[in-house]
Amino acid sequence: MDLFSHQPKAETATLPATEHQTHAVFAELSLPFEEIWQGFTAYTHLWWPQQLRQEPTSHIEISSEYLLEQNEDGESTLLGQTVHYVPGDVVSLRFHEETAPDLHAAFPNGLSFTFDIGDATLPSIVEVSTGILAPREISADAELGLAGEPARGLAEHILSAFARFMGKTQAVKVEEL
Repeated sequence: MDLFSHQPKAETATLPATEHQTHAVFAELSLPFEEIWQGFTAYTHLWWPQQLRQEPTSHIEISSEYLLEQNEDGESTLLGQTVHYVPGDVVSLRFHEETAPDLHAAFPNGLSFTFDIGDATLPSIVEVSTGILAPREISADAELGLAGEPARGLAEHILSAFARFMGKTQAVKVEEL
């Protein structure tokens, strides 16, 4: 059941990818950052793509320690570890090969969501990158972005689901780095 079926579906602007291209995948959200953070962490079960769940009705939770899936019977499956969980900065996840094989295959070195807090004139930006990014240690040498498929496509899918949940109807943005 799509609780937000009244929201127009966000279109994802896709660019052709090769294994050697790196792309930035991000969403611009014009909401108070507290709402963005709460939507990302407290309401993950409402936006996490059903295709990435073991059961369509399961409850997904991102906490400061783990990414967890709980089915209707109350049985929990640990999908991954939360390596970094810093409000206003970064959430970095490392997926378990046994319980989240598709996510682990696409992101064997982890997946990071970085948050750039906007203000009254600029939107907040949520960007997704492969690998584990440490809090506020994003330097000029950091390897940001996503390289090739399936990582880019899966990351676009996840971020599009979140952006759509937050009311974003325009496409998640993809730019070649």
